[in-house]
Amino acid sequence: MKLAAHLPLIGKTSDQQVWSLGPSMEIRNTKLREEVQEVYQWSLAQTALGQLEQIPNWDTASTWHNAWFRDAVSRKQWVVYLPDQAWPGEVRLVTT
Repeated sequence: MKLAAHLPLIGKTSDQQVWSLGPSMEIRNTKLREEVQEVYQWSLAQTALGQLEQIPNWDTASTWHNAWFRDAVSRKQWVVYLPDQAWPGEVRLVTT
């Protein structure tokens, strides 16, 4: 995975399994297509509400579209690699 080359920009991947972001969302490291889509859609909605910061396609070395998100209050960060027809996508938690 090419993610490691870009982690010094924002931190390192977390081995922590789940982050709870309020009563409506838990974010975890996952490669399950449905979970990746759910996290991405929720993250976009929260960004539109001003609750999250987003950097689209921050991993320029990746062949997949991706987005980095940070919760404005907790400062928790994650990266979503978007799925395509052949690949389910991925969510990675990030620590600083």
